[in-house]
Amino acid sequence: MGRKLFVMATAVLAFAMFAFAQDQYCFWAADNCWIMNGTGDTPDAASCISKSGTPVTDCANPGFTVSYCNYGTCAGGSGDDCTSGGCFPTTTGTCDGGVTAISECPCASLSPNALTAAGARCDNFVTPPTPKNCFWSATSCWPLGGTGDAATEATCIGSGGKVIDDCSNPPAQQFCDYGDCVNGNGYNCGPDSGCYPFDESSDDPTCAHGTTVSQCPCASLSPSAKIDAGARCGSGNSIISLCSKSTASAALSASYTKGGISVNWNAGSQVRSGTISLINAKGVTVASSSIRANASNISAKLGSKSALPTGMYFVRIDARDVSGKRIVQQVPVQIVK
Repeated sequence: MGRKLFVMATAVLAFAMFAFAQDQYCFWAADNCWIMNGTGDTPDAASCISKSGTPVTDCANPGFTVSYCNYGTCAGGSGDDCTSGGCFPTTTGTCDGGVTAISECPCASLSPNALTAAGARCDNFVTPPTPKNCFWSATSCWPLGGTGDAATEATCIGSGGKVIDDCSNPPAQQFCDYGDCVNGNGYNCGPDSGCYPFDESSDDPTCAHGTTVSQCPCASLSPSAKIDAGARCGSGNSIISLCSKSTASAALSASYTKGGISVNWNAGSQVRSGTISLINAKGVTVASSSIRANASNISAKLGSKSALPTGMYFVRIDARDVSGKRIVQQVPVQIVK
């Protein structure tokens, strides 16, 4: 009896050792499944799961059906991630945000690593270029496209702007001060006056005819630039950065629901008048709504006669409170269908 128990125990142990010795893989998709061998990004099951993978013993037959959640074109992709958009596997068949699961990710929605893993299916796909922006200052940075000074790289540079990748991570900026602004109009001052950003592409690339400063004196600013400067120059205006998040801008939120953009804004004070605008990535206003007078908690639904296409948009508030103080805020919103 004792010998039989020993043989049975030995057999169970041998089977367990065999099972343990089976290769383990980290599965994301049929064409994106890699062995876990103690090295690399997913050396073990815990790291696989932390990167949204599923440990399996057979890539060809993982034991479950995989579908995908497509959140739109992958923008700002790096490795397995996308700054916005992207397409990711789900083993439950459900997706966040009301997105319907699909059987295969479009090439445009794949992260860089997933695009490589897709192989021949996406060989002819050209990754869309990273959207560019026209930067004038921390409070004036807009996506290229549409009309105006930010229409093209040439018009951006010609208006004194600088083409950059990310408004929230602008380059160090210097300014050339030519003295008090004379006969100012908009963002311009009369000859031999004013203060402007400069670099090697400027008319005066070394600021030989002015004084190099890290911040323009208020007296040297054009009328529009003085408004952008807000309280620093005593203009009685509050301009919130258009590209970076702040405590003030946290009071403004926007989301895509039922074919339109729902906007909620806690202004913090009574608003006398203003406009809520929906601006596409080319800088074109596609919808707008007036703000009712003497309100502080404001809601709106922005849409257009035709369906809003998938992509990145910006909701912009431009208003004045009852004391005449200007309030400008902007938040991005992604439309995914």
